[in-house]
Amino acid sequence: MVRRIALAILGVTSVVRGFSYVGPRSPDSSPAQLAFVDHLIPLSWYAVGWIVTGGIALLAVAWRRFQPLGFGFAIGFNLLWAGSFMLSQVFLHIPRAYVSAMSYIAIAGLAICVAALSERSHPPEIPQGGMSPLGMTLAGVVATIIAGVVGYLGARLARASAKEANRTDNWAEMFKANEAQLERMQESIEKQDVKLGQQDERINRLENMLRDEQKRFRQAIAFIRDLLRWIEHHVPGQQPPAVPDSLKEEV
Repeated sequence: MVRRIALAILGVTSVVRGFSYVGPRSPDSSPAQLAFVDHLIPLSWYAVGWIVTGGIALLAVAWRRFQPLGFGFAIGFNLLWAGSFMLSQVFLHIPRAYVSAMSYIAIAGLAICVAALSERSHPPEIPQGGMSPLGMTLAGVVATIIAGVVGYLGARLARASAKEANRTDNWAEMFKANEAQLERMQESIEKQDVKLGQQDERINRLENMLRDEQKRFRQAIAFIRDLLRWIEHHVPGQQPPAVPDSLKEEV
């Protein structure tokens, strides 16, 4: 009778907990305490597991053959939830998460005690080649925990892949930014080349003007010399205008 009452309690609470996770949920609506089980496998999938566990436990109330499985899956899911709550307390620093973790551990521990005491007081008949109820209970526990561990490892791999993808996207953005910067630098260099070309043209014009001025200056000096000799030869006794000091050396 004690075993049936325990299974009924486990069945009802498991079904209720499972239905609490059913339905559309936004990414921010998942409890932070379940972050370690909700990485890869959605809570709606765990909801099916809880509901199936509760159904098996309620079915085991009438059929003793299903009792080890009912206890096993109920113990496993409670331990899985306890582990997630405890990890969230340690790594995510969620206050008082350990209290709920201890509650799940207490439920699992009491279920283990009820299953063990009932099996000890009423030893079942094990068919040849079959598994004992205790073995079935442990198998259910191990299967649930393995599923949780696989889900957690898969979540870690998914997060690592997401980080790698983000890193690749960041590198791609950096390359694009570098290409844009190189294009701007190229445009600036081309503008500088245009300005340098304009400066070269101006320098060439100035050099040509300077050569022309030097040529005219030499021609003017030569003309002044000829003019002074002509005056001295054709107009004797007349003093020509004084030559400026700046031109005396040239004349």
